[in-house]
Amino acid sequence: YGAMGYKLFDTYFDESSTRQKDNQHQFSPSHLYLAKYLISQQESILFATFPNSVILKNKLDFYNRLYTNYGLKEIKTHYKSCPVTPDTVTLLGHKSAPLMIYFTMILEHSGFLNRLDDYETMFYQTTASIQIRDDLADAMADLINGTITLATVDFVKTIDYPELIHQPEKLEKAYKKYPRINEVALANLHLTQKMLSKSLDICEKYQDNMFELFISSKLLALAETLARKESA
Repeated sequence: YGAMGYKLFDTYFDESSTRQKDNQHQFSPSHLYLAKYLISQQESILFATFPNSVILKNKLDFYNRLYTNYGLKEIKTHYKSCPVTPDTVTLLGHKSAPLMIYFTMILEHSGFLNRLDDYETMFYQTTASIQIRDDLADAMADLINGTITLATVDFVKTIDYPELIHQPEKLEKAYKKYPRINEVALANLHLTQKMLSKSLDICEKYQDNMFELFISSKLLALAETLARKESA
């Protein structure tokens, strides 16, 4: 329920951002109501599963607020700027904030609620690092859609973006000629590596073998990618 509901909300935020560009969108009020219904069903299941939780309601509201605020920030910065900087990059993790409720409930149910702050930090850093990799892969598609990310923010400063946004072929040609593509990619990958390393430290602190294995695999794949790009 929740995954589908938030996927619909993602579509809503995306279309809200691009609406000013072409005035064509398929997201209707009925889709918004459906998203809210699906999320409410997810929350009902959580309340039924953890009836004795003392933090479930507050944390649901908190994570949903993080998610919504970031979505609104993306809308406001569309076509204009990147919603994050290298110093605030963990905000990217707020796009996945509603998923954190499951880990929060597991921690509370297991008696490890004192670890919550560290696990939230680990969650946001890890999901933000994954988002950075996605943004690097989707750089051209994002540019065409008016989404400026850490992968393209420097490039956008070198062109007349409001003009080229309506000429995707010229925009793509200009991006391919941008001489700092590999340099920017490396900077983003090193930023990702730094965040994943901090997340790994948290795993080791609590001897969390499951997350340690997951993050270690991400770091290994990242190291291979960095080696290829640095030798290019």
